[in-house]
Amino acid sequence: WPAEGAALPPAPPAADECRALVQGMAAKHRAYCTGFRGGKLVVRCRDPQRIDKEQLMTRVAEAMKEFEGSVLTGCDVNTALDDMELLTELTSH
Repeated sequence: WPAEGAALPPAPPAADECRALVQGMAAKHRAYCTGFRGGKLVVRCRDPQRIDKEQLMTRVAEAMKEFEGSVLTGCDVNTALDDMELLTELTSH
């Protein structure tokens, strides 16, 4: 089953926080019997306050393509429907 989840906070979390986010997503999917595994895409950047959202979503789409469908994403903190629509244009995953 693919992993599902996304993390695009203002500042990228540390490795321990990333693991906790993934464990939280895994617990959520188990609780709701979604059939997905837990996952998070964490994007690191030099200046989180100056993110170009289109460039960011392009990088997320590239990462999703590399995972060949084993990672899916949806709206989460600091993402919106426009971001998801762009991802739909950029990747079939």
